[in-house]
Amino acid sequence: MKIGVFEWVCSGGVDGVVENVNNGQQACCSGDHFTASSSRRSSNEVEHNELHKLFREGRAMLETVSLGLSSAGFDVIVPIAQGLQESIGAVAANSLSLRVLSPESSDIQQSVLNHWGLIARDCDLVVAIAPECDQILQHCIASLQSDVGQQNVRALLCNCTGRFLRYASCKWLTAQAFKTVGIRHPPTQRLDAVDCEWIESTRACCRILDGSARWLIKPFDGADCDGIRLCDANELLAATAKALEQREASPANIIVQPYLSGQSFSCSAFVSPSGSVTWLPLTEQRIELVEHVRGFGLKYCGGEVLPSAPVDPSLANVLEGALKACSPGAAGMVGFDLVCEDPGREWTLVEINPRFTTSIVGLQAAYSGNLLAELIEIWQVQESRLRSAGKLSSQIGLRSQIELRGTFDSCSFSAAGDITNRLCP
Repeated sequence: MKIGVFEWVCSGGVDGVVENVNNGQQACCSGDHFTASSSRRSSNEVEHNELHKLFREGRAMLETVSLGLSSAGFDVIVPIAQGLQESIGAVAANSLSLRVLSPESSDIQQSVLNHWGLIARDCDLVVAIAPECDQILQHCIASLQSDVGQQNVRALLCNCTGRFLRYASCKWLTAQAFKTVGIRHPPTQRLDAVDCEWIESTRACCRILDGSARWLIKPFDGADCDGIRLCDANELLAATAKALEQREASPANIIVQPYLSGQSFSCSAFVSPSGSVTWLPLTEQRIELVEHVRGFGLKYCGGEVLPSAPVDPSLANVLEGALKACSPGAAGMVGFDLVCEDPGREWTLVEINPRFTTSIVGLQAAYSGNLLAELIEIWQVQESRLRSAGKLSSQIGLRSQIELRGTFDSCSFSAAGDITNRLCP
């Protein structure tokens, strides 16, 4: 079975990634996160380590997924940007089928998508890994659907699509979906609609730092902690005033939420073609407060898999409700970000990631077997059953939970994929 594992950054989808990684040059970004739009800031406005961080995280997910599948005997095909072969040492050294990509035109993003489409037609299954920033993930999936879905029915896309992808990729739409069905979620408002009344109504939800309540300003479609800014009430009102001034020329696709107290966690689920769900253990996230040019923000530093804290039925019900609220279209790996404040263990669901996240690095390392291989096996079995029933195109609802054969132990990992502590049987 041929499986294509397509990772956006390592494929060269971010302008300047090859030069940055190999020569330490800076690359084009927008604000605090990169952009795929034609309007770009000059490279000297962005620090080298921001792009290198994107590359390290992308490489970590690519190596984990591709090597896990390859070790199980799958024929894994990996697109790599020309010039990055040596930087993807683990992948290159394990006899995977590398497809080296060279830009065909000045439109680097479209060139990568064209290459992905050609490679996908030679695959039986495709897994795409890309950030939500500037709708990159949505563009990737739409392009692959066009190439794979219509021209090569053998290649199925192991990714979220449709309404689920659109809602989970946009924090504002996610908030609206959760509100409609009553899922516990931080109060959320558009930046250009924030006023004193809303600030006062949410103040009690905020974490207190240096004696002041704090809120988070986030882009609609940010990935990781990129683009998130921490502010007090006065700074928030100033940001709102600026957004209102610029609203006609450039609408602010930015939301505001209280900076919640409590510990941050993530939980991953694998959704099969039939809608069955495999829940993976909770991961405790390590998030640090960092200072940027524009003020304070957050930095995701990795986490620790918690085998002693499996997804209990009550939390699973909340997460299934979130999946249903944004469905149809959930498929493949889905990540959930949560906050829990003791005592009481009451969970607040912050957002959904309709893709692989760096948690897969720790989960694969902590598992007693080959996690990626088992998940693909689940996908194959469910897809085969649907084909036999003639229902492959009618993905409906969540039906049941599928248990894994192995067990998880403790594992700490960094955002860049380094395993810092592993206690496996």
